[in-house]
Amino acid sequence: MIGPRLRSARLAAGMSQEELGAAVGVSKMAVSKYESGAVVPGSGRLVALAEALGVPLSWILEPAPPSGVRPLAARAHPLRGELSGRASSALLAQAAAWLERYRAAESAAGSVRRVDPPLASLRVASLDEVEAAAERVRAAWGLGGGPLPSVTEALEDHGVPVMLVEIPSVVDALAVVADDGRGAVIASPQPGDRQRFSLAHELAHLLLLPGRGLGEEEAAHRFAAAFLVPADAARRELGVRRRALSIDELRALKRKYGLSMQAWVRRARELGIVSRRTAQALLSDMRSWGWEAAEPDEGVRPELPGRLERLVLRALAEGNVTESRAAELLAAPVGSLREHLRTA
Repeated sequence: MIGPRLRSARLAAGMSQEELGAAVGVSKMAVSKYESGAVVPGSGRLVALAEALGVPLSWILEPAPPSGVRPLAARAHPLRGELSGRASSALLAQAAAWLERYRAAESAAGSVRRVDPPLASLRVASLDEVEAAAERVRAAWGLGGGPLPSVTEALEDHGVPVMLVEIPSVVDALAVVADDGRGAVIASPQPGDRQRFSLAHELAHLLLLPGRGLGEEEAAHRFAAAFLVPADAARRELGVRRRALSIDELRALKRKYGLSMQAWVRRARELGIVSRRTAQALLSDMRSWGWEAAEPDEGVRPELPGRLERLVLRALAEGNVTESRAAELLAAPVGSLREHLRTA
């Protein structure tokens, strides 16, 4: 399986066959033959290929075929450019390699989790049903009705791995499904409030099955808002009916729930707490202040996934993996595991 693994690693590195060939001193045709299996590179060439691609040689020599993922949906950022085909291929290949390491770490630690409810199992035909679906997930996961300390941990603790990676594109987050049928979310570094909403938005794409007439993006936006701030919590904080909302009030709610001030205004509007006119006026003011691109953070810091590292440490403590294997699973340089863990 050297050929498919070489190709997967090359795509993840964002390199063309010609660029990889130049890096190791062979032609584009030679790289093509390596990837097709027509030619098997010698040991020295394999070492050079692994170094150029930034992957362990053991990964290239793994007999199993490389894992694959397919995209479900993405949350787009309105102020960026488009994701190129090459960047998309690289992102999906990176996600596939990361998920392969994640699954191996789960197996080594003896802690495999599958999301419940299963993917695409929540049928929804209206926004009211979307609200109910979000409440059902929170109840099933034992999240209560208040603010979520960490959306990332909520997903990871309940079977949805979260990968944080730089995505130089229009995409803030992406829901993917792996070859084994399990879902994951890829997110780019973002302000904390936008990141939390993006994660909840992609969770919706994994779990919901919208009926005809209900747009997937509309449903995902409503699910994310309801997942982060349930209707009862919104009414408890704001009241049942309001004529106005103050910026200071919205700042305080943003700090408490990790939901942007603009999202709070939209949440109040969709629940009928404020009128459309009131919401539009507030949102117009916020756009004029430049908050559409990025609001004041108000202490809402970006979240970092941590389950993969915990799984590897567990497997290492149990003696199920060596330090070199642990370094591979964490994509850390061989021999620098301790330093990686101190700086992670």
